[in-house]
Amino acid sequence: TAAADVAADVDALRAHYAREGWVVVRGVVSRAVVDALQLATDALEASVADVTASTTRFGVFFEVQSRSGRKGEPARSPGALRKVSSPGKRHAAFARLTRDARVLEVVERVCGVRDGAKCVVHQVNFKARSIHRSSYDPVCVVNADP
Repeated sequence: TAAADVAADVDALRAHYAREGWVVVRGVVSRAVVDALQLATDALEASVADVTASTTRFGVFFEVQSRSGRKGEPARSPGALRKVSSPGKRHAAFARLTRDARVLEVVERVCGVRDGAKCVVHQVNFKARSIHRSSYDPVCVVNADP
């Protein structure tokens, strides 16, 4: 189980997080949760298939992917998304994930959050992330079984 994997590897996971600023923990959420998130993501994408500039709809921010990769430029094609911020404002699957006890437990145990973890920002990223270090704060990535 994911909890057993975290317990067995917590020192290695913490060390990786401290060194790299991110960590992947597999098996934390079920296939059903992943499927619900995929359906919600598909619905979000479909709802803005016409956009050519970053916009807010339904209280959710949709950032388009430009040809150059720079923010503020037109989308490389209608509906080409880079990321979606706060998808839980539109779809319950994302809102539930931000409160999932298993996810928050991993964040507390592996990422060293004290006094209860809380999701402040949640996003769906459509662009592959760079592996190099950036000025952004470290993130704790919690993943599902493949």
